[in-house]
Amino acid sequence: MPRSLSPFHEINQVCTTLFDIWCQRRNVIALCYLMSAWPVLEDHPVLMHRVLTSLGDLRTYHIDSLIDGEAEMIDRLIGETCVDVSRCGAASFEDSGRAAVR
Repeated sequence: MPRSLSPFHEINQVCTTLFDIWCQRRNVIALCYLMSAWPVLEDHPVLMHRVLTSLGDLRTYHIDSLIDGEAEMIDRLIGETCVDVSRCGAASFEDSGRAAVR
């Protein structure tokens, strides 16, 4: 079944939801990880990969700061979009991505 949102829009939609939840809860740790890579203003695979990596690091190193399905939301986002992002060339960060993130 095809998804209705592009990886770019899906990442931004989930990050907006997480941002709202974490602001209401004043979850500073989660917000620091999110805000280090988001918002993503351009549909570029390196930028999207950076968000997914940051959320994955949050999930790995600060799982105790996540509640009520937030870890599952992050897992689902990474699982569903990571393949699409890597197809677009996020793996070539070392070669071409540095210019895109400056």
